[in-house]
Amino acid sequence: MSQETEMALLTHKVESLHEDMGEMKLVMRDVANALTKLALIDERQANMLEAQERIFNLIERLDSRVDSLEKEDGKQEMATNWVYAAVWGAAGILAMYVAKMMGLV
Repeated sequence: MSQETEMALLTHKVESLHEDMGEMKLVMRDVANALTKLALIDERQANMLEAQERIFNLIERLDSRVDSLEKEDGKQEMATNWVYAAVWGAAGILAMYVAKMMGLV
């Protein structure tokens, strides 16, 4: 092989390597962009999980408050029934008194 042929062959190989390196740089840039996007998605998902956990804790606290209010509501309903019974009893006694005073009874 002549020196010119060897030089042309080496030049061709170097140019080929240069093109391959350029393509590898482009691919590496795409991979880096994809990894950046993946990291952002992971961070957002972690934030969503934290928010979801806070919501579940809030729901549990509200559920316990509703339970206590429902228990108190039963007591209040019973007291209301007693008051209604007392009012109706007083109204009945008053009606009997008025009827007796008017001579109806």
